[in-house]
Amino acid sequence: MAGKKNPPRFHSSDSSYAEYRKRCITTGGVSSGKITERDADLITNFVLENGSGCSPGRKYKMTHTLVSARQFVPAYENLTLSDLLEGIDSIKTDKKPDGSDLFTRNTQIDYIRAVKRFVLWLVDEGIIDIPEKKIRSTVKTPAYRSTKTNEEMLTEEEIRNMLEECTNARDRLLFPCSMKVLSGWVKLQI
Repeated sequence: MAGKKNPPRFHSSDSSYAEYRKRCITTGGVSSGKITERDADLITNFVLENGSGCSPGRKYKMTHTLVSARQFVPAYENLTLSDLLEGIDSIKTDKKPDGSDLFTRNTQIDYIRAVKRFVLWLVDEGIIDIPEKKIRSTVKTPAYRSTKTNEEMLTEEEIRNMLEECTNARDRLLFPCSMKVLSGWVKLQI
């Protein structure tokens, strides 16, 4: 099959994600002053230990989230319960210069879950002294699945119009399947 090119990838390669993770710690973290050398070591060890079954992309996300979350708390090895709770409150309430939320609700939940998991690991490793029970009882991350408002959802009429545009059997077959995958499934008599 000489001359046949691979199609472009939507996601980066595994080796690229591994490189991004390393750069996130060094260039984006320590060199920029966002995290300390000790934070870098702790984050790296945590990701390697807890991400053993994860893809390089997932490890990069874990690393990036913990490096970024550090702006809300003091150095991880000096963390107290009140520091943790204040940091989580900042993740939830901080605003951009235009007054909008700094993070979407889903990103807030991602950050809080990542920090909670990391802090529990720090406690388990004996690096910080916060009662595990206190962390589990005070740091809550409720599920939040609603990412669209009703105005952003397709109406039944819009779905019918799109279905009418399906001019061949293949499209008429695939359209309902894609609508179900998109989770905004509206029961229609097709």
